[in-house]
Amino acid sequence: MTAHAVELSAALLLCGCGGLAAVDGGYGGAVVDAGDAGDAGGAAPPIRCHTGFEARQDERGEWVCRVVEIYFEGGTFTMGQGYCWPPEEHAEEFADGRCQLSDQPHERTVGPFYLDAVEVAGSQLFELGAWEGTPYGCASLSLDCDWGNTAWLPEPAPSRDAALETCEALGKTLPTEAQWELAASGGGQRTYPWGDHPPTCDDAEYDEANCGPPDAEVGSHPPSPEGVYDLAGSVAEFVLHEPEHYTESYPDTPFFDPKECTGFEAPLSTCHPEMVRGGDFRSGAGELRAAHRAMKPSWQRDPVAGARCVRVP
Repeated sequence: MTAHAVELSAALLLCGCGGLAAVDGGYGGAVVDAGDAGDAGGAAPPIRCHTGFEARQDERGEWVCRVVEIYFEGGTFTMGQGYCWPPEEHAEEFADGRCQLSDQPHERTVGPFYLDAVEVAGSQLFELGAWEGTPYGCASLSLDCDWGNTAWLPEPAPSRDAALETCEALGKTLPTEAQWELAASGGGQRTYPWGDHPPTCDDAEYDEANCGPPDAEVGSHPPSPEGVYDLAGSVAEFVLHEPEHYTESYPDTPFFDPKECTGFEAPLSTCHPEMVRGGDFRSGAGELRAAHRAMKPSWQRDPVAGARCVRVP
């Protein structure tokens, strides 16, 4: 992603990216069928879309592919349930106090929100005017055009601010930790986004040494019961802090050691931790747990973190 490419995106707000109607269904639900978004005749849309996207008509009446939004009605749920690995498997997590700081189940209340079904993909930068080599005359994000080999890979974000700017350019924002965990855990009802069984290479893109190189497009693995793809593995996902969701025993930066900033060359004010969720393609099984919390140093630049956007009605 080019630096501050999202500054080119003012025109994006004309695209009508939001607007899917809510469907009841506990903590989460389905979205309106793609045909309901503008195809009055009920015929199949004239363009094909990638997994996690749907064909819709924009304000100009033109067919485009837009990310499917999954509605979560919110509610009160148990956050922080099941973070830690068994002590005999990961004793150091208990020895240094990390689990005591993080595995603190507590109730949190979250309002309704729409979560994108997939992580931000490279092709979406086309909507921001930042994608080079867009097929000439191509319907927006249509699979009927040749987008190349990397268009549907999750787009890495160099920092939380960059991820946030991208989502804001798309008319949305990043989810809070509580929103993300409610979605991934089914409202505190499961250990992993798919259920309670330990992950396999069919469930998620993780454990690169055993599951292979990180080459899976967004939406390549089965979705959660609510319809959200890749909440575990692939790229870790930046989330926002929300002060009311933290306590002394469940702090906003549980693993940050200020000594890590010693010798940091950039302004010290930019040396801070950024929370990510979901694990990535290098992660072990324990890091894919819905309640797992991880920190990414703000000065660290590597391709293991990205963005998933949320819209609050």
